[in-house]
Parts: sequence; C-alpha cells; structure tokens
Amino acid sequence: LKSVEKMLLEVFEFHKPLHIQFINFIINMFRGNLGMSVLFYPSKVTSLIATYLPWTLALVTPAVALAWFVGNTIGVMSAMNRGKFIDKVVLTILILFQGTPSYIFGMYLIMLFAVYFPIFPTGGGYPPGMVPRLSIDFILAYLKHYTLPFIAIFITSLGGWGLSMRSIALQEIASDYMEYLRVMGVSQRRVSRYLFKCSALPQVVGLAIVLGWSVAGSVITEIVFSYPGIGLI
Repeated sequence: LKSVEKMLLEVFEFHKPLHIQFINFIINMFRGNLGMSVLFYPSKVTSLIATYLPWTLALVTPAVALAWFVGNTIGVMSAMNRGKFIDKVVLTILILFQGTPSYIFGMYLIMLFAVYFPIFPTGGGYPPGMVPRLSIDFILAYLKHYTLPFIAIFITSLGGWGLSMRSIALQEIASDYMEYLRVMGVSQRRVSRYLFKCSALPQVVGLAIVLGWSVAGSVITEIVFSYPGIGLI
C-alpha cells in the first residue's frame, strides 16, 4: 500500500507544493496535456474528453438548434399579438420554461414517461450489454434513450430564445419600415416573415455563444439521465 501511495503521489504530483502543481498544470494545459484522470486512472483526461464529448455534442447541438428556430418563431408570433390573450399565455409559458433548469424538467420527464408510463428508459445512452455500432438496432435503441434528455434541454432553451426574440421583435415592430409595410397593406403573414428575418441577426450571433455554455450546462442533465456524455466524467 505504501508503494502504491508513493506511486500515485508522484503521478499526480501531490507531493509537490500547491503553487508548483498549479504552475505545472497551466504549462501542461497549453501543451495539450491534461494529465491522468483521478476517477478513471490510468486513463488520460484528453482521451476521456475525446470519448465522451461527441455524445454531449450529439445531444446538445440538435436540441439548441431546434429550440432556436421554434423559439424565434414563437417569439415573433407573440410580439405580433402583443397584449392579446395568446401573447399572455405564450409569455407565461416561455418564462416558466426559461426559468426552470433542464435537469428539473428531466426528473419530471423520467417520473412521467419512464416510471408512471414506461414508454422510455429511465437513463443511459443505450441498453446495457449493447455495444455501440452503426446498425439499425443500435440507432433505434439510442434514439429511445436520447428522447427524454433531448426534450429536457430543448424546453429550457426554447424559453430563452422565445423571450429574447419577442423582446427584439417588439423593438423592430415600432420601426419605420414595419409601419410602411402595414400602410402598404402587406399581409400579416408576410410581415411576420420580414420581422423574423430582421430580428434574427442578434439571435444568430447569440447561437454560437449559447452552444458553448449549453455543453457545460448540460452536465447535470446528463447525470440525471446517466447519459454517456461529459457529465459522466
């Protein structure tokens, strides 16, 4: 045991002063060396990230992208009906979605669709014992495990995109060119398309930023679903 303890102290440099450990970590990080994993020793951190990050990207990227499109569409619709009953209902739902973390929705989805109504599995990325490979059986099994965490992340992202788009669209509605379209008798459907295009530019810029922190923000959701992404390391 003493020899094992000594070996581990040397591998992780725990025997060195704390400031030396920190400096060495920064230097090695710029070299692309993140060291060994304490939890999955002797696996390297970089190899673990390379293994699990694609699973996270496959979950987060489609969910955020779909939420972007649907949320922006709902935001424009809400802005064009400002003050009406449908706007009040949509606004309330969007605030609820945006203010609730995805892992909370995840737990409710598990309770409803995996426990009370066992339609989907409670967690995992694929059935135990199944080896990941490019086959119809594996893809269908993966999609069944994929559905609930996807919905959880989608719902939370939908609220944020819908609220921000509604705010931007309300400013655009008051602009001169929108008033000109209304005076010219352009149909509401065509006006909404123009409004979507003119309001979407800030949302496009925000999409790249949101994708970055969504990967980090999905960690707890992945833990709740035991999804084989970054949350497992």
